[in-house]
Amino acid sequence: MKFPNLMLRISMLCLLLTPLLLAAGKQPVKEKSCFELGKMFGRCGYTAFLGKKCAPADDIVKPKRCMDISDFDLGIKEGIQEVVNRVVPQ
Repeated sequence: MKFPNLMLRISMLCLLLTPLLLAAGKQPVKEKSCFELGKMFGRCGYTAFLGKKCAPADDIVKPKRCMDISDFDLGIKEGIQEVVNRVVPQ
């Protein structure tokens, strides 16, 4: 009776591999840095200041994890500068 034993092993292997195979197709989401989030925030804020609609991807709320991070503020300045450079090329 080797056949039932083989079927049991194949079934167990399938049970073990299925979650791994399903997870293999999913890419981990890389969290944006506070600097990158600040750039998005700055671009949206300055674009709105100019009376235009900002890109939906840039329309964010400052995350709690970036509240006391100076990189977020540096990102805001960089984002504003990007918009200024687009509006008034130097």
